[in-house]
Amino acid sequence: MSKNKKVLIGKFACILGLIPAMVWAYSGGPDPGKTTAPGDSAASCTECHGGKLNSFSGKVELLPAENGYTPGATQAITIKITDPTQKAWGFQLTARTSSNGQAGNFENASGLTQVLCGDGQTKAPGAACSAGGPLQWAEHTSAGYSAGRGTVGGFSYTVNWTAPSTDIGPVTFYVSANAGNGTDQQNQGHIYTSTLKLSPQASSLKPTITSTGGVVNGATNLPDGIAPNTYISIFGTNLAGSTRVWAGSDFTANGTGLPKALDGTSVTVNGKPAFVEYISPTQINAITPSDTATGSGINVVVTTNGQASDPVSVTMNKIAPGFFTFDGKYVAAADALTGTFIGKTGLFPTAPNLTAPAKPGQIVTLYGTGFGPTNPAIADGQVTDKIYNLSPAPVINIGSSAATVGFAALTPGFAQVYQFNVTIPATAPDGDLQIFAQSGGVTSPNSSTCCFITVKK
Repeated sequence: MSKNKKVLIGKFACILGLIPAMVWAYSGGPDPGKTTAPGDSAASCTECHGGKLNSFSGKVELLPAENGYTPGATQAITIKITDPTQKAWGFQLTARTSSNGQAGNFENASGLTQVLCGDGQTKAPGAACSAGGPLQWAEHTSAGYSAGRGTVGGFSYTVNWTAPSTDIGPVTFYVSANAGNGTDQQNQGHIYTSTLKLSPQASSLKPTITSTGGVVNGATNLPDGIAPNTYISIFGTNLAGSTRVWAGSDFTANGTGLPKALDGTSVTVNGKPAFVEYISPTQINAITPSDTATGSGINVVVTTNGQASDPVSVTMNKIAPGFFTFDGKYVAAADALTGTFIGKTGLFPTAPNLTAPAKPGQIVTLYGTGFGPTNPAIADGQVTDKIYNLSPAPVINIGSSAATVGFAALTPGFAQVYQFNVTIPATAPDGDLQIFAQSGGVTSPNSSTCCFITVKK
């Protein structure tokens, strides 16, 4: 469409606006997209209402109930419109993330507002907009317009806004408002715009670690599997205000130093900072620091946004070997040459062909944590930069037979993840065979529920 045609269409829309029925329709709120948010066009309001944006003696203000937002919490947002000469009032408001996505959820708070979705539909109370039009715009209704019409000097609306359930960084609100003269005539409105940025606040809720089973080995999920330089999982409530895994920007020392905190959440073990790999409100995964302390009475503490949990006492071992699993039962394994995942057929129902059973004589790769010191020793809290061999290498049994271990070391490019290349014994029978390791005089967990690999000739 040419620019001239667009101008003609805009003028034609204003001419139609002179018809009282059409003008009154706008008393029920404009179409979506009339704010100054990226992709919106508040300036198009002036085509019919006249003047330039923010060119008169009034203004529109956003007055939140809080100075920031708490993830998942609902607060009132007041839209205050003032203009000393006007006496009819309307608005449109939207909330966006830093990437211009929808931030949170708007709801009518007074019966004078409504919420439109990106597909042009009115959002039902308590619902969300469809995936086809996820953006939301809160605005006045005809009832709201009538309630404020005739009030000289200013009028305020209120909407409820529920923040995103996690910390997504700053949220920007964009609002446009029309201060009219109450005659419903064209070119008599004054259009004002404003923005407001809210940042996440520290939660007032104290983090709590589950008292029993709240700190476990990250591979075996057993509470007696805690050791230095070992992955652990911590379970509880209010452990973090966001959900994510560590990213490149979190690493220090030119990308080789492991992060000691993510989004304001940190962990200490025996008073020493652990290295935080994953956070969520109910679970944290971390790598324990180097420590010579062993025995019971070792405290684990989670601190979130400056608030510390009550300590939970664990037992620290010198080593705590355990294999990572796909599902708590079957070890995470892959063909050492092709990378094909090893497991029983249909292990993952949504991807039934993702895994295949191992064959006798096949070399497979396993992964573990807590297997103990390496030669040479690796510095505390760093990404593995080269091969650090386990010394001595562990003995790994598959079923009733010892497997040949061709490689046993920390894996370069990861952090405290041990890799083992083992050969499935030639005499291995078909079925689910238990795998367990003996390292430094300690045997990895082996029970009726863990840890198995499926073999089929």
